Amino acid sequence: MENVSSIYFVNNKGMEKTHGEIMYCFAVLIYTVLWIFRQSFYGSNLNGLHQPISYFCAIILLLKEIRTFVLCREELNVKQMRLFVVFATLFGLFFAVSESSFMFMNAIALLFIFSARDVPIKSIFKVTIISSLICLIIVMVSSELGIIQNIRSTDFEDGALLDNILPSFIREESSRNHFGFIGTFHCPTIAFNITAMTIYYFKEKISWLLWILLFIGNAWIFTYSQSRAIYFMAFCLLVFAGVRKLKLKLPGGIAKLFSFVCVLSFPVSILISYVLMKMWPLNLTWMNDLNEMFAMRISLAYESYEEYGIGLFGKRGIEWIGNAYKLNGTRREGEYNYVDSLYIRMLIRNGLIATIGWFALGTQTVIKAIKKYDYYIAFIFFLIATHSIIDDMMLAIYRTTTWIFMCCLFRDDNESLFFGED
Repeated sequence: MENVSSIYFVNNKGMEKTHGEIMYCFAVLIYTVLWIFRQSFYGSNLNGLHQPISYFCAIILLLKEIRTFVLCREELNVKQMRLFVVFATLFGLFFAVSESSFMFMNAIALLFIFSARDVPIKSIFKVTIISSLICLIIVMVSSELGIIQNIRSTDFEDGALLDNILPSFIREESSRNHFGFIGTFHCPTIAFNITAMTIYYFKEKISWLLWILLFIGNAWIFTYSQSRAIYFMAFCLLVFAGVRKLKLKLPGGIAKLFSFVCVLSFPVSILISYVLMKMWPLNLTWMNDLNEMFAMRISLAYESYEEYGIGLFGKRGIEWIGNAYKLNGTRREGEYNYVDSLYIRMLIRNGLIATIGWFALGTQTVIKAIKKYDYYIAFIFFLIATHSIIDDMMLAIYRTTTWIFMCCLFRDDNESLFFGED
């Protein structure tokens, strides 16, 4: 019996990898289900539970890593150790400003990314696609049946916080269904996440039937939620997937331009967000028009910048009041001051070092993907990068599981991008 135990723990690394995969997929399943329901009106039944369950998922991932390093005796090379130090530093910086389980999501995302390095990415996506889709359907159906509250609004009703902020052409024409979620864009963002994972899972092997179903699903959600920007992302990604399935080749010059644009997408998007914010006091006519077009995002970002500033290490005690409803179905009280740009939010709350570090990892992931001719990753990150100029919802791992692509940085150049694909 002793000899069997010795063989099992020391030599049978494949078995230990399998156990690690089970632990990881269990953690990502629990975390995804928890936060999708937490952001819906089912969330009122989870008060007090979401924080300990989030920490429980983090503990599972840590236990998985202990098994990996102690039982499987995994050793990191010099390059991987440097990356580990970067991840650990970023985790500390994110955790330092985590005043709630909502802000802890930034830190735990790094745990999910690091721990995914020895788990087949298709296993991760399969679990997340199925769980996200089931949760989304449950919430949407429940809201339509009246089991949970559903918000339907014409942007925006009398007394709404943004009544004087949104452009008139949007206020007059938009009719939005929250589909049982506390915010308008939660449902379409989760739908885009499912779309991105599904396209990457199948790549060129995706069937036209599934492609059509994804298109119809996103279009249907857009019709009722008026989530223009998110639907445009899904539309572009589906077109890209269709082009890849048809095996259409771009001319060499255009292909190189595509790669160049994808590589620069994160740094350029950060620069655009910051420059527009800093230029706001100049009171330029075109800036005023642009600000109104984007629902006062530029002026609101500048006001937060003036109030809180941007430091190296971020800060606590920041309160942004947005348009999302409370779990009891009422609006939050106070003056609207929400900062929608993911880049500006991270610069203010998490600081310069954490923000640059995170998106440097994203940029490095795009570079590595292009070297391996994986243009799906490059294009998905390009869409996330550009969309994050006007939306902050792309950081949470349960809404943007594709951040897990960054785990490929722990793979050597002579290996496949992800574990299990050699």
